[in-house]
Amino acid sequence: MEERTEDRYDMFIYLISGIYKNIQRIRNGKANEDGIKSVNTMWLLQLRNETEGITASELAQKCLVDKSLISRELVQMERSGLIRCDITLEDLKYQRKIFLTEKGRNIAGKYSEFASRIQAIISREYNGEDIAIFYRVLHTFFEKIEEAANECESR
Repeated sequence: MEERTEDRYDMFIYLISGIYKNIQRIRNGKANEDGIKSVNTMWLLQLRNETEGITASELAQKCLVDKSLISRELVQMERSGLIRCDITLEDLKYQRKIFLTEKGRNIAGKYSEFASRIQAIISREYNGEDIAIFYRVLHTFFEKIEEAANECESR
């Protein structure tokens, strides 16, 4: 019996929702261990890749969150010693760039190691080509669903 498109879509939504829920549980647990807010975990990981610093707007865009949320949290993250903010002059405009501190790098490194362990487990079950195909398909889903969401918002 052939699986219907609606059934596959329902399963896709169920699985993605479950993955997201479990990621939230992991983030909450790891954040509690380190005494930070769970929302900051994703930002620390992103900042780990930004050796030249990044603005709040750029971080918001890369993490798919509202800039106002990041702006509200930056002060507390700086007070906690996770980040530092430097003012730079670029193209005759002042930019506030965010950088990880050593403490922030250490915490981000722990999260990255945890994610790497999960990926290693998956890599034992699937070859690199299968994983590459999965990510290409998932990226296509992301783009098409984002297009549909944008279309719905513009109505």
